[in-house]
Amino acid sequence: MWISRETLRRVLLLNRKAVIVLLMFLPLWNLSGEEGPFAILQRGPTPIKGIEYLSPNVLPAHSGEYFFLENTIRVVFTNEFIPLMEAWVPWTCRRRIIYQLPVESSSQGVERLFHCYRSVDEWCIFFDFSDDFGQECRFIEAFLNRFEFFMGLNRDPWEIPFPAILEAP
Repeated sequence: MWISRETLRRVLLLNRKAVIVLLMFLPLWNLSGEEGPFAILQRGPTPIKGIEYLSPNVLPAHSGEYFFLENTIRVVFTNEFIPLMEAWVPWTCRRRIIYQLPVESSSQGVERLFHCYRSVDEWCIFFDFSDDFGQECRFIEAFLNRFEFFMGLNRDPWEIPFPAILEAP
């Protein structure tokens, strides 16, 4: 059986495209049945006015919710400059400085810790974890790695690139 060079070239080109497509979706295969260390964006990013972790304000922000390790994590992004407050405690998460914000919950009268990351470009991201979560650094690092990558590609200042799926090893 003889195959022309043109036919062979087309078959190889088609197979190369199929391999590229398969490699793009390879990380998603783990979502099909096995439980993996993935965070999934459930809602957002939704534009909001006011960041509840700060004193009363009307700062423009975007909010999203992730589902990760049986927990819902709220993430709030703002492009506004937010000065550091005295009560904010620096905390090292791998190679980053994250600020922990003690905030008294008005409904429960209990103090909770929220987390804030300030970039060198002066945008801020707030993270709201449940009190018993225990994997804050794991999620924050995975989120910021993907978010900063997408921010570098983003050309539209009105589009906030919350990653839809995060792998948090």
